[in-house]
Amino acid sequence: MMTRIKSFFKNLFQHSMKNKVFDMAAQLAYYLLLALFPFLILMFTLMRFLPIRTETVLDTIRPYAPEGSMQLIEANLYQVLEVTRGDLMSLSMIVAIWLSAMGTGALIRTLNSAYQVEESRSFFNALGVMILLTFGMIIGVIISLIFLVFGREIGLSISSFLGFDSAFLQDWNTFRWTISFIILIVVFACLYYFAPNKKLRFLDIIPGTLFAVIGWHLVSLGFSYYVSIADYSMIYGNLGTIVILMIWLYLSSLLILIGGEINAIISDAKSTG
Repeated sequence: MMTRIKSFFKNLFQHSMKNKVFDMAAQLAYYLLLALFPFLILMFTLMRFLPIRTETVLDTIRPYAPEGSMQLIEANLYQVLEVTRGDLMSLSMIVAIWLSAMGTGALIRTLNSAYQVEESRSFFNALGVMILLTFGMIIGVIISLIFLVFGREIGLSISSFLGFDSAFLQDWNTFRWTISFIILIVVFACLYYFAPNKKLRFLDIIPGTLFAVIGWHLVSLGFSYYVSIADYSMIYGNLGTIVILMIWLYLSSLLILIGGEINAIISDAKSTG
């Protein structure tokens, strides 16, 4: 068993180096950084039509984002949202979708390399896949945030309407976190299933999906704690918050790409075995 585990991790490392996963993660992180603020501006602009405060959503995101990066996000969001402009939402939507689609394209190229397949889909088919996956990821993230942010209010409304006791609210709290986690799994699974130019079964993408989702939660929480006790400003000065945010996005991108490599290795092992 230990020999097989060592062989798997050795194979994973070799595949990752061959497919330049660490370099592609930097490229993906760059697109995510560019798309982050337009996407957040779009989301918070839409929130003006909903009975929810901006601070509530920021409190939900805060545990997963490094402290310095969270301060940068809050400062820029409030500064932009204080200016009421009619074209802000449409411009943010266009920029966020375009940059996110570019990041999805980089992910597709890396996953094709992992499965050792060429991109044979036509330009419009490939573009359609990029756009659909981008919309799917955006919608999935928004729905996941709705359960996290609105979950308590929804539970209180259900409990009040149906006359449930306080025990229901405890079960509901577990349920909404579970649903949010499942939604992220579905988003990642669709990404791993539709992005590569190869016909796959959903069973083939489960290992990498679980690795990416669980790994992202653990790495985000761990990195957030590490940044809270480390002082990047001593090295990078005022650029410290940007560096922290970029490292966080890089680690997130790396986990997504490694999850794809895991799926590819297991798929190859099944086909040859």
